[in-house]
Amino acid sequence: MEKRALLAVILSLLVLVLWQKFYITPRQEAWKRQQRIQQEMVKPSPVPESSSQQETASALSQQAMQSQVISQPARPEAQEVLVESKLMKVLFTTEGARIKSWQILGHKNSKGNPVELISELSRKVNRYPLEVLTGDTSLNKELNFGLFTASKPALQLTEANKVDSIEFTYKNENGVSFTKKLTFYQDNYQVDVELTLHSPREMGALFLTWGPGLGNLLDDQTTHSDQVVSSVRGQLLKQPVDKLKGIVQAENVNWAAIDRKYFAAALLPASSINTVAVELLPSDTEEKKAISVDHVILKVGQTGFEGVKYRIYAGPKEHDKLSALKVGLEQLIDYGYYLGWLVKGMVLFMHVVYTYTHSYGLAIISLTVLVKLIFYPLTYVSFKSMKSMQSLQPKVLEIREKYRKDPKVMNQKLMELYKKEGVNPMGGCLPMLLQIPVFFALYQALLVSIELRGASFLWIPDLSAPEPYAIKILVLLMGVSMFIQQAMTPTTGDPKQAQMFKFMPIIFTAMFWNFPSGLVLYWLVNNVLSIGQQYLINRGDATGKKAVSDKKRKVNKG
Repeated sequence: MEKRALLAVILSLLVLVLWQKFYITPRQEAWKRQQRIQQEMVKPSPVPESSSQQETASALSQQAMQSQVISQPARPEAQEVLVESKLMKVLFTTEGARIKSWQILGHKNSKGNPVELISELSRKVNRYPLEVLTGDTSLNKELNFGLFTASKPALQLTEANKVDSIEFTYKNENGVSFTKKLTFYQDNYQVDVELTLHSPREMGALFLTWGPGLGNLLDDQTTHSDQVVSSVRGQLLKQPVDKLKGIVQAENVNWAAIDRKYFAAALLPASSINTVAVELLPSDTEEKKAISVDHVILKVGQTGFEGVKYRIYAGPKEHDKLSALKVGLEQLIDYGYYLGWLVKGMVLFMHVVYTYTHSYGLAIISLTVLVKLIFYPLTYVSFKSMKSMQSLQPKVLEIREKYRKDPKVMNQKLMELYKKEGVNPMGGCLPMLLQIPVFFALYQALLVSIELRGASFLWIPDLSAPEPYAIKILVLLMGVSMFIQQAMTPTTGDPKQAQMFKFMPIIFTAMFWNFPSGLVLYWLVNNVLSIGQQYLINRGDATGKKAVSDKKRKVNKG
C-alpha cells in the first residue's frame, strides 16, 4: 500500500514536469519565432441573432467586417498629452486622440521598468488603441490620423482630485465634428469613454478598438494561453489567440477582453445591442497560421453616434479591481475548475498575511504552517501507524515467506494480522495523499496570482518563477531536507521499498528544478516542519518507553 501511494505522488508530480516540458517549452520556442507583422484584415463570421434585433445587429456586423484604415506615418505637428494617476501613466497623441503608452506603475516588466500595455508593434505599424471605425473609410482616416485639440495640456489625478476628464475634439471643413471624452480615476484602472460624432452623412454604428496586442516585454506568455474572452449573456466565450480566425458576436455582449496571464484589456459597451469583432494582423513569416497576441485588434461597436459610451479596463488582473466593475470581469482569473475554491482560499489567505508582513515569502511560509496544523492529527496517526508497521515486520515477513506461493491466502493472513494488531496499512501514506490537492492548488495559485508576480524573498527575485541561477540553492535545500526527513522516518523493512525511498530525494530534487520558487519554498518548509514533528514524536515515544522501563525496574526491585 505504501509503495502504491508513493508511486501516486511521484506520478502526480511527473504530470507537472511533463506539462512544463511539452506545453511551456514549445510555447517559448514559438514566442521566439515571432517576427514583423503586416497589416491585413481577416473577416469574421457573424453568429445567429434574434429576429427582433437582426437589422441593427446586421449593420454592426457588416461594418465590423469592413477593412480598417491604412496606417500612415505620424505627423511632426502632433502633440502629446500625459495623464497621470497613482496607478498608471497614459500618454496620448493628438493625432487621432490615440494611446501611445499605457504604463502600469505598480508592476515591472522583464527589464525592471513599469509594465507597458501598448505593444511594440503599435509603433511599427502606427496602429494604437482608441482608434474608431465608422462606415466610411475616408472618414476613418480623418478620425484616426487627423489632429485633435485637447481640452487640457496634461491631466494629473491626486487625492484631492480623484476623478477628472479630458476631451479631444476634431473638426473638418465638411461639417464633421468628433469628440472623445475620457474620464480617469485616481484609484482604478478603469477609464470611461464617451464618443460623439456629428456628420452630414447618416451612418449606423461606431466602433472603438484596442490593439494591436497587449503589453510589451512581458514574460508571461509562455505559461498561459493568450485569448480573446467575451461575456455573452453571462456566459464566457473563450477564443485562444493561436486558433483565432476572426469572430463577430452580436446582441447582449457584456464585455470583451484581450486576456493574458497577468494583464487584460477589456472594452465594456454601455448598450446591449453591440458587436464584438477581432481583426487579425497576419505575420509576414512562412508560418501564416502562427498567430500571437500581437496580431489581435479587438473592436466593439454600438449603434448611434450621439454619446456612445464605453468603459475600458486595462491593467493587472487583480481580483478586487476586476470585481469592483460588477460585470464578472474577475472571471478572467483562471483559478481552475475542480480546485478553484481552494486556490481562491489560498490566494486570499496569502493576501491577508501580506498586508501585515509585506512579504509573500512569509505568506507562503504561514500558509505551509497552517496546512501542517490542519493535517497534524493525521500526521501523528500516520507516524504511529508506520512505527506499528515497523514493529510488525518480522511477523509480516514470516507470513510472506510461508504463503509466498499463494498470494490470496498471504493477503488474507496479512489483513488478519493488521486487524488483530489494530494497524492500518494505509495510515502511513494517507496524509501525503490528502496533501496532493493542496500542492496542486498552490501550484495554480502561483501561476495565476498577479500578486505573486515579481514578489521577491531573500535571494529569490520572483516567487512565481524558478530560481534564475545555475545552482538553485532553494531546490538543493529542499533535497537535503528530504534526506534528513527520510533518515528519521520509520521503515517498514521491505528492501524494495527502502531502495525506492533512498532515491526519492534525488527524484524530487530533479522534479522541482524548474518549478516556481514559491512551490519549492512551500515543500521545503513543509519538510522542515515534518522533521520537527518527527523529532518531537520520536522524543515523546522514547520518553514514554523509558518511563515504562523505569516503572518495571521499580516493580521488580520492590
